Amino acid sequence: MQNSSELLEEIQGLSDATEPTEKRYKTNDCTTEKMVELLSVNPRGLLYFRDELVGLFRRMDKPGYEQDRAFLIESWSGNGEHTDDRINRGTIRAKNLCISMLGSIQPGKLAGYLRQAISGDDNDGFVQRLQMMVYPDLPKFAYIDRWPDVEAKNRCYEIIRDLANSDFDAFSMGNDFEQDESGPFLKFDDEAQEVFEEWFMDLQSKIEAEDEHPALIEHLGKYRSLMPSLALIFHLIELADGTGQGAISKRCAIQAAAWCDYLESHARRIYGMVLDGAAIAAAVLSQKIETKKLESPFKIRTIQRKGWARLTDNSEIREAVLYLADAGWVREKEPDQKKWGRHAEPEWEINPNVFSYIH
Repeated sequence: MQNSSELLEEIQGLSDATEPTEKRYKTNDCTTEKMVELLSVNPRGLLYFRDELVGLFRRMDKPGYEQDRAFLIESWSGNGEHTDDRINRGTIRAKNLCISMLGSIQPGKLAGYLRQAISGDDNDGFVQRLQMMVYPDLPKFAYIDRWPDVEAKNRCYEIIRDLANSDFDAFSMGNDFEQDESGPFLKFDDEAQEVFEEWFMDLQSKIEAEDEHPALIEHLGKYRSLMPSLALIFHLIELADGTGQGAISKRCAIQAAAWCDYLESHARRIYGMVLDGAAIAAAVLSQKIETKKLESPFKIRTIQRKGWARLTDNSEIREAVLYLADAGWVREKEPDQKKWGRHAEPEWEINPNVFSYIH
């Protein structure tokens, strides 16, 4: 048996226990402080998944949560660093700020955030960083009762698992990876580089076009990094699947360029909800006039009080009325002359000829 002095010497020779860390891939609700802690032990980044993104957006708009929005913007590039110093929690360093966001949001709720981006006053570039936004048409319902393709599902799972567990330093062997202080990286091969250059010059022409809205231009400007990022992802999938090798291929570059074209079409549709907001609001207002749900004369606040969809914001209503005025549907009523006091709110008259064209 060991005596007490031998036991004490053995205990003193033991190293401090290392706290176990959980390998994480996603989170659903997280404070900035906790996110820094998670990223410090998960340097490959995390997925921030919210089924309803509007909940996250609303929280970031509350007083005291401004840092959450700024932190997500800082984490967009994937190579930033963050040091969190707190009295009780000490110092926590995250060397790779890399957060992906995934979720859904109703078009009407997203429109409010798009207006901020378009107005310029509150535009911090957050919405423009949501690069993979899609607004697809709802497919026609069709009842389908069959098993999914199990072979394809298993193959997809194996690719994701292999990528998640890959040591990219070892994974790079024979695949033309290069290394610098930021880590391993890949380049385009010669043919893929030509595809990128042609795509890039086309994108630059769109960005320099005078007929594009500045908010959309800023969104498209983010595609400069989106296209090569997608090409890299497609190439890594092929490497994990055993179907690719070497530098990023022309095939992956073409796939990435096609994806950017697809995403651009959706971005234009999404931004169009606000950019064409006056026309849409005017169309709604014209329907109310046609169905005689709005009497003549009327005021802006008269429409606002009715709470009609797309006709709740004062500025949007005013734009809709001016739009219809240009089209000859309404005209501003001559105000009553006052010698003193504040001027009354303008009233608008509906052109009676509008109803003669309604069949």
